[in-house]
Amino acid sequence: MKLAKDMAPIPDAFYKNARVHQFFLRISLLWSAVLLTNVGVSLWMLFNESISMYLWIRTGIVAGLGAIGIAVSVWGFKRVVRHVNREPAAAAAPAAAAAPAAGA
Repeated sequence: MKLAKDMAPIPDAFYKNARVHQFFLRISLLWSAVLLTNVGVSLWMLFNESISMYLWIRTGIVAGLGAIGIAVSVWGFKRVVRHVNREPAAAAAPAAAAAPAAGA
């Protein structure tokens, strides 16, 4: 969340939403898993493969894991933003529908 605050001009009210907190917790866990997998695969390959194979294959694995992590992060953030943007409209709709009835 701290990185997002530094990188993008997002209103503070957005960060106060419970779903946003949950998203940032899950995204932190996702990147922990991506990096831990990267380390595990790298160590296994280092001990079991030649250096030339290690360098070629590890490059692809790191790129693939990173691409998957980025794709899941972007998809998750878009999903959270869509859901958070619907909440005020959903809460305002019953109030707007009740207002004309009260005025009649």
